[in-house]
Amino acid sequence: MPDGNGFDFFKNVIKKINIPTIILTAFDSEEDIVSGLNMGADDYLTKPFSIKELIARINKILKINKNIVKVKDITYDFDKMMVYKNNIPLSLTPLELQLLNLLFLNLNHVVSRSMILDTIWNLTGNDVDDHTVTVYFNRLKKKLDSDIIKTLKGIGYRIDEE
Repeated sequence: MPDGNGFDFFKNVIKKINIPTIILTAFDSEEDIVSGLNMGADDYLTKPFSIKELIARINKILKINKNIVKVKDITYDFDKMMVYKNNIPLSLTPLELQLLNLLFLNLNHVVSRSMILDTIWNLTGNDVDDHTVTVYFNRLKKKLDSDIIKTLKGIGYRIDEE
């Protein structure tokens, strides 16, 4: 990094937003590798590296971090598109599953009402309005019987990791 230290950037920025991270660096001493991993990086790869190896490492991290997500008492399995409350499967409609999938794909980020409207319209082909979004999310919240879905009035919805 021409304007700073990558380790400092990781500690001060990346670690705070809690995203999967692979450190790519020319620093290849055992001390640097151990330091990077102890800081919280998911993986550490020294230059030069092959693109195939990098892709394999990215896929591994994505698989570890994305297949199953648990927030409070709700568990979401991306591979099976199944939702569990306290390890008991919940019965949701396909549209409810898609909406929940959208929120889990955007974990810790707001999903705007316009994005949700586009999603519902793309899935159903029906004209939908802002009230429709509210109705669907009220039903979804009731079925989940959990407070994991946060409403940002007039803006959208979000699920935050604990």
